[in-house]
Amino acid sequence: MTDITVVIPVYNVERYIQKCLDCFFVDTPIKLEILAIDDCSTDGSLAILRKNELSRPNLRVIESERNQGVSALRNLGVRQAHGKYIYFCDSDDTLDFKGIETLFQMAEDQSLDVSIGYRYELYEETGEALYKKLGVQDTGVVSGKEFLYISMTDKLQGIGPWQNLYLKNFLIDNDLWCLLDNNHQDNELMPRVMLVAQRVRSIDLPFYCHLIRQGTLSHHNNYARTVSNRLEIIRIQYQLVLDNHKERRTRLALSTLLAYNLAKMIRSASMLPVHDKKIVMKELRDRRYAREAIHSLRRNTKFLALCVLVSPELTCLFFKHRQNQRQSG
Repeated sequence: MTDITVVIPVYNVERYIQKCLDCFFVDTPIKLEILAIDDCSTDGSLAILRKNELSRPNLRVIESERNQGVSALRNLGVRQAHGKYIYFCDSDDTLDFKGIETLFQMAEDQSLDVSIGYRYELYEETGEALYKKLGVQDTGVVSGKEFLYISMTDKLQGIGPWQNLYLKNFLIDNDLWCLLDNNHQDNELMPRVMLVAQRVRSIDLPFYCHLIRQGTLSHHNNYARTVSNRLEIIRIQYQLVLDNHKERRTRLALSTLLAYNLAKMIRSASMLPVHDKKIVMKELRDRRYAREAIHSLRRNTKFLALCVLVSPELTCLFFKHRQNQRQSG
């Protein structure tokens, strides 16, 4: 049986994809399957994949019949995977494969649903390597709900899908599919995973380098789409808060995530045209999201939620003013 299936969604990354693939072309005792799924790229990405496929028997290239987005390709990868475990990798990122080996051995030895390491962020736009370690410290084996609480109280918050190794049957049995047509789907998947995971462990293992570049899905300036995506996630997370209101620590963790997305959404909404902004403010005016978000475990997002509770319009104006200051500076 294959040990791990690596799922790599690919779209117009001809400058980056070879470096990404090379991270997995290593000598390892792990039985590895690499699924590279091309999402109708218009550059040379597919040609690079096909060239590598000729000499790499564990690389399988799948061509999507139409452009579907990252979430659909990740879901397809899980369905097509032969591995016991699933690992998601972005096609413009790189990693140290020894980290994957460590997570795999830990998952096997301790029967984990999810094993977690650290990631670094590399900001391409600056032209220099600015690394920021994100994650949480060694937790030992805990429940997913306990991990969610720890990750929301730890100053090193930032758990993305790229730093996790998932037991495939755990994902499938619990219907843990990526949210379609949403650029911030990672933010929505993580709490759902942790609410049902029984055995999770995070360790101090920096192994993944996440490239942040202009033009990527999660860092574009399409404010209307960003606001729409964030609102969808806020509605989902608000319902999760209500569903788990009897469990205090879980509710606090979910409220913190809700507050985080509320802050991100307000910041983007401040850049919308007046008419579109009014539509967003109308939804926020009943304050149900802010009333839950004020329970955030983080001071900054708790304060933001209080501001929205008092006046979403004034909060939006404040963010608009700050954005204008940054642009003029």
